[in-house]
Amino acid sequence: EPFATLVFGDPWRDAGYAAMAMFAYVGGRSLASLAGEAFKAAGQPNLLLRMSLLSATVSIASIVALLPLGLVGVAAATSVSSIGVAAYAMLLSARVVRLPLHRLLEQIWAPAAASIGMASALLALEQLALTAASRETAIGLVLLAGEVALALGAYLGLLRLIAPALTRELIGVGREVRKRLRSGDRGAEPALEPDATPPPTPVN
Repeated sequence: EPFATLVFGDPWRDAGYAAMAMFAYVGGRSLASLAGEAFKAAGQPNLLLRMSLLSATVSIASIVALLPLGLVGVAAATSVSSIGVAAYAMLLSARVVRLPLHRLLEQIWAPAAASIGMASALLALEQLALTAASRETAIGLVLLAGEVALALGAYLGLLRLIAPALTRELIGVGREVRKRLRSGDRGAEPALEPDATPPPTPVN
């Protein structure tokens, strides 16, 4: 909301709130996309239709329910739909790849907790102390840039506290990507090993 207000003016404040209300869209759709690739790899693309139907149903129901809130309500409906589809996708994925659901959740809870902690701290800092939208444009944008840097540090700090091994892996991946970008070498695709495991049992 501060960014939309500083860059485009006060009439765009509601658009900033709408963007905030869509907070879960990218994360939820990313999980659904990964699940979709797993379904196709397992030879069960029919499960994609289930997710699409659920997405459409939850989206319509959420929009109708939140329509009295206007633009922000419609934007929030996309988050509600994304969370619902992601949860359903994980349930199906656990059955398709033959892993207990808690094994999948183990990979998600730490980044999610770090994200929530970081977002809560930054929201409090912005609303109670910095109030970047109330400053002059240049000063406000500098404050927002500082908040972005602080957000990254807070996220990595919380993640390191919660899941040190995952943090080291994430930092290592970042360094490898930066090294490849500097050298202009994207690296060769890894060779696929023959799959000796039996095909997953279809989910009906």
